[in-house]
Amino acid sequence: RDVALSYARHFDADIEKTIEIMLDVRNYIGGEMGAEALSSWKNHVISWSSVEFPVLFVRYEDLLTDINRQLVRIFGFLGIRPKIKRSELIAKTKFSYLQTQERSDGFRESVNDQPFFRRGISGEGKIFIGTNFKEMEKEFSDVMSSFDYT
Repeated sequence: RDVALSYARHFDADIEKTIEIMLDVRNYIGGEMGAEALSSWKNHVISWSSVEFPVLFVRYEDLLTDINRQLVRIFGFLGIRPKIKRSELIAKTKFSYLQTQERSDGFRESVNDQPFFRRGISGEGKIFIGTNFKEMEKEFSDVMSSFDYT
């Protein structure tokens, strides 16, 4: 649900149209560097679940609730040790810090001069009850459940 809001904001699009795009197996993004086939959100996520190389799934909500635990998982998965203290790493990746950096230096992924780092919270998608939000929930329910989204 939150991905739909983020996607709509990032591409400066209507939420209803965005959900149609997320449901579309022919979905792709393109630009100066070429095109990238995404398929539907469900197929996109499933595709990462079935590759032959290691993949670590990290939920944004888990980063918000227990960043220390998630950093341990990420560094363990990558087999690396950070060169800076964990507290400094956390401070430099806080949403407010990233917003400040974007305001002063810009951010390449922003679209139409809209901030990329908008709010940094989770759960906003649960308040939307548009017609195709229900369709999206129905279509994606199995994948959402596999990642403990209810």
